[in-house]
Amino acid sequence: EHTPFDSGAGHVVKDEMTEVGIGVAKVAFGFVDADSKSEVRAHGAAYVLLAGNAALRVWRPDLSVRYCHGRPMLLEPDLGDDGLIGFPVFHPEAYWRTTRWRQLLHDELGILRDLALDRPHWEDFCPVTCVKCRSLRAHADASGVVYCQYHWDRRGSLDLER
Repeated sequence: EHTPFDSGAGHVVKDEMTEVGIGVAKVAFGFVDADSKSEVRAHGAAYVLLAGNAALRVWRPDLSVRYCHGRPMLLEPDLGDDGLIGFPVFHPEAYWRTTRWRQLLHDELGILRDLALDRPHWEDFCPVTCVKCRSLRAHADASGVVYCQYHWDRRGSLDLER
């Protein structure tokens, strides 16, 4: 039976987590889908590493890892700043196949580590550029995802401004 992060690609992610000082022994690895969403919170998770689009789109079907990797966001904005924080990264296979991306993974996991050490200021770790085009911030949604005015006006009615 296949278990998450047990492949060579998964070990790349685990090795980088260890390298940046994230205690892998304290991390629960699992598959995330719409059915398991409530289980994540039941296990007492404070953070979710959203590895790939399938995991990200369980919470944010409007986003792509391509644009929001390394950008923390509240997954339960109705709980305020105490809600679960998601941290999107590319799927482990991407780092396995494209070795030059491993430094990116290392750097982004370093952001996640620092964010976990300074949870009350999690928004300080959010980029000030639009998640879609990298223009300067005009708005942020309730999850802390940043948009320029152009993309804010076109994003639909996902939620209220933060």
